[in-house]
Amino acid sequence: MQWGPNLSVDPVVTRFDETTEMLQVLVVRRKDAGEWALPGAICMDGESLGQAAKRKIKEIGAGLIDGENELEQMITQLFDDGKFIFKGHVDDPRNVDNAWLETTAMHFHCSDGLGAKLLQKAEGKTVRWIDASEKMLCQMYANHSDFVRIAVDALQGWKLESWCESLLPQDLIATSLRMSAPSGLSELKYMSSFRSREEVAAVLMKNSESLLNGIIDRVWEQSQVSRL
Repeated sequence: MQWGPNLSVDPVVTRFDETTEMLQVLVVRRKDAGEWALPGAICMDGESLGQAAKRKIKEIGAGLIDGENELEQMITQLFDDGKFIFKGHVDDPRNVDNAWLETTAMHFHCSDGLGAKLLQKAEGKTVRWIDASEKMLCQMYANHSDFVRIAVDALQGWKLESWCESLLPQDLIATSLRMSAPSGLSELKYMSSFRSREEVAAVLMKNSESLLNGIIDRVWEQSQVSRL
């Protein structure tokens, strides 16, 4: 390491396993400590954080997927949607009084198709996908597990938000109008027939209980599935 701050990047690359549906993170075995770690890289002179992350992924991916063009396309697609999750000084065993690491951790989540193909043979002794479980995270190098937890929390929050949104019809008002509109009459034409605010309220209130019960049923069903 050079004197002063040494800038690095720690990419948290995740996917959902096709078979188990478990969230997994890509890790490499460090030669110095023998522990699983994020595939981090020290930024070279004039190299951006994104370029350093791509370079490292390409290095560990060499020979794991066929075709250099395919590898390049996968990496480009993966790094198009990176999210910053941490930037600053890190607790690293290599730190000394006059030289230390400052890293930027970025989260890159693979789409289902990409997750199945990217480093699909990465089950060796030096690089592999591991489940993002506490049992595995507690064995990771330095504070890399903290970065993974941040990424997992953000991803699970996004999944929960998306799932909650999916419980509701895409257009709750349109659904309510469709339930009340006379046969053959579109929601728009039916809506134009209203003559008072009270009439609108009566129609929406009439269907609100039925729609709410449907949402309650779906939340209950999902809560039982989540216990498994």
